[in-house]
Amino acid sequence: MPTDCSGQLTFWDLGRQEVTLDFHGGQIVTETGLLPIRLLDKQLGVLAEIADRLADPRSLKLVTHTREAILTQEVYQILAGYPDGNDAQVLREDPLFQTIVGVPPDGEHDLASGSTLNRFHQAYTRRQAELPLEERPAQREVNAAMTQRLRVLNDYLPELFIRTRRTPPTTITLDIDPTDDPTHGQQVLSFFHGYFDQHQYFPLLVFDGATGFPLAAWLRPGTVHASCGAVETLRSIVRALKAAWPDVIIQVRGDTGLAIPGLYEFCEEEGLKYALGFATNEVLKKRVAQAIIDVETYYRYYRHREPEVQRFEVIEDYQAESWSRPRRIVAKIEINRHGLNCRFVVTNLPGQPGEIYSSHGQE
Repeated sequence: MPTDCSGQLTFWDLGRQEVTLDFHGGQIVTETGLLPIRLLDKQLGVLAEIADRLADPRSLKLVTHTREAILTQEVYQILAGYPDGNDAQVLREDPLFQTIVGVPPDGEHDLASGSTLNRFHQAYTRRQAELPLEERPAQREVNAAMTQRLRVLNDYLPELFIRTRRTPPTTITLDIDPTDDPTHGQQVLSFFHGYFDQHQYFPLLVFDGATGFPLAAWLRPGTVHASCGAVETLRSIVRALKAAWPDVIIQVRGDTGLAIPGLYEFCEEEGLKYALGFATNEVLKKRVAQAIIDVETYYRYYRHREPEVQRFEVIEDYQAESWSRPRRIVAKIEINRHGLNCRFVVTNLPGQPGEIYSSHGQE
């Protein structure tokens, strides 16, 4: 049976003062933690400067939403946990996101639609979509436009890092990290990777080791080699850092997938220090065989007193077949209740091997 619902409720038994509860609360938002982030962003001019560098293929006479407005809307949607462009269909009317973008939250000025965001993200215009299929730009041209946008972003990150340092650093450690990113569905560039046993992307990330500041991020197909694009990415970052701070000492560290001759040679040519995980092989096992026996024997007698035993060995003259010259290998031999674990690092860092592991190498 239908009932009539009142828009307010009055309480009569709360003393002499009449109290009325009104259910028309106006515009209410959540996730206001984004506002101080936006304030800092505006003070640093991050998104404004990036937007100014991005090419805009749209017809300027017909533009309603500026590059900065679209980029700001998309970035803060992602920060709020709405990564899909289609989420804009609802969020474009949200007063919080309107405030972040700088649009009056008066209900009369919606933000960009999901289709506008997605076209901007893909560097694609409505004019292109209206062309017959045989006259549309080839997919590789769209991909080239997206890659160029990524290049703009990656060129900007070292600049922002340099600009936001209060004092010039004496040493910078570049942590380069190939990261598996699981995918679900039929995304472009998503492939099955046997080692990770999943369909994935395989992005390449670079961070400042001391602060975690991002210095590069490249999306890569799910089955590329871990080192794909590593030298080119580092070269761009190193060039920017050295231009700002000619005397800075730069160190590179990463895991086993990055241990390729091209990366060693690049670091050596540029005067960079490096410590990279190195895969175990039979030659290295033989070189540390006696050390392994010593550790196992010691552990057998003293494991009740020392539940974990570590030993470090240095091989100064190791040369793989693909190497142009010998390089230094540091071995970490560890044994505990889970068994024996032997790991290797190729490096040109001086000092004691234990220090290399704890301060510069792999844990």
